[in-house]
Amino acid sequence: MSGASFWKDLLIDTLRTPRQAAARVLAIDVPMSALWQIMAVEVIASLVLTHLADALTPGAGPSMMPMDMRNPFVTVLFVAAMTVILVLLVDRVGGLFGGKGDFTGAFKLVLWQQAVILVFQVAQLLSMVVLPPFAPLIGIASYILTLWLLTNFVAELHGFRSRPLVFVGVLLTGILFGFVLIFVLQMLGLAPPPMEMT
Repeated sequence: MSGASFWKDLLIDTLRTPRQAAARVLAIDVPMSALWQIMAVEVIASLVLTHLADALTPGAGPSMMPMDMRNPFVTVLFVAAMTVILVLLVDRVGGLFGGKGDFTGAFKLVLWQQAVILVFQVAQLLSMVVLPPFAPLIGIASYILTLWLLTNFVAELHGFRSRPLVFVGVLLTGILFGFVLIFVLQMLGLAPPPMEMT
């Protein structure tokens, strides 16, 4: 199977049977140095697609972001840091509940999950040009897919049997991390303070 055919087949397998696809991803031998390079490429590609989408929807993108986050260098570092934190969460939180996964496996799966989401970002961008009404639906689908893939990938990485329990764990971890992230950003002055009730 050629390289292009392999990745196309893996993409289809990921959408159909994500847990089995996760096992295939884990079996791929990739050096750690290559994983960091792949992460850098994905971060830049995601930001480029995001800014292109923002250009097609004025007022819904960078203008809604904190001022400091409009700096491309700061934004790249921020998104890269979020990716590393996600890998650590997938690895460590699963380990706390008796999971058997490791950092390398978590890194592979997070990068592959983000690669799949990049495909949806491209589809959403094209939809903004060709069929604008469908663009929000693709965006919603990508969020749902992110949760579904993380649930299956975490289950496969750590050998968990119950995907519903894993989903609850993923959801609760995401909510808790979201609160912590907002608090830290507010402390650093990178996010607006919470609105006061009058």
